[in-house]
Amino acid sequence: MSGAYSARADLVNTEWDSCPSTPAAILFAVLFALTTSAHLAQGILYKKLYSWVIICSGLAQTLNFIFRVISIKNPTNLGDYTAWFIPPLFTNGFVYMVMGRMIWNYIPDAKIYRITAWRFSTYFVILDVIALIIQIAGASSAAGGGSSKANHHQ
Repeated sequence: MSGAYSARADLVNTEWDSCPSTPAAILFAVLFALTTSAHLAQGILYKKLYSWVIICSGLAQTLNFIFRVISIKNPTNLGDYTAWFIPPLFTNGFVYMVMGRMIWNYIPDAKIYRITAWRFSTYFVILDVIALIIQIAGASSAAGGGSSKANHHQ
């Protein structure tokens, strides 16, 4: 039973506060790999160069879940865990790009609240990069926090 929950098997040295599921992480790694392959095929088939963003997102999410499996198997190493925070940046970026294209194509003056479609995308991407910087800062402080979980479990 402790093999299934290796992240909680050693309460003194673990970096985890929960019991993550290895089978779920493997399943989602496979699902993201399959959908990334589909996005790649569609991007090539329909010659949409901007689909590189969602393809990078899918690759990052696939790697994210591979690192999740690795970190579940090595619960005392927080380095693998920090890879979990980065992938949503690309997904959000693609959503903002698609939103800009939808505003451009479906709203007659290509504006919402006097903001053009391209400005919406630009603002959202800038805010997303700021969110990424905050996530990286949080991940790095979590990885190098210097406090031991042993103190938290007592």
